[in-house]
Amino acid sequence: MDDETLVWQWIIEQLDEARHVYIHLNWVSVALAVSGAYSLYIVFYGLFLCPTRHIPGPFFTRFTNLYPFYLTFSGDGLERVRRLHQKYGTSPISGN
Repeated sequence: MDDETLVWQWIIEQLDEARHVYIHLNWVSVALAVSGAYSLYIVFYGLFLCPTRHIPGPFFTRFTNLYPFYLTFSGDGLERVRRLHQKYGTSPISGN
């Protein structure tokens, strides 16, 4: 056999061995890692980069838009909005 045939035979053998190597990816771990990285990004953005971070309001409104839904379905949303205005002034932030 010539050298080129030996090289191709070696490559095929290596690929055949690599095909039998099984790398187990646990998709739950991947999903948790991605969601954790995204959560860290949201927190970092809300604390340091958000252009509305100087506007007063409840702390968690920097990270999520769920607060207005909470106010709507809590049953005493109008009272809570009134208290927000008393505490933070005329324009408290209620979502990012």
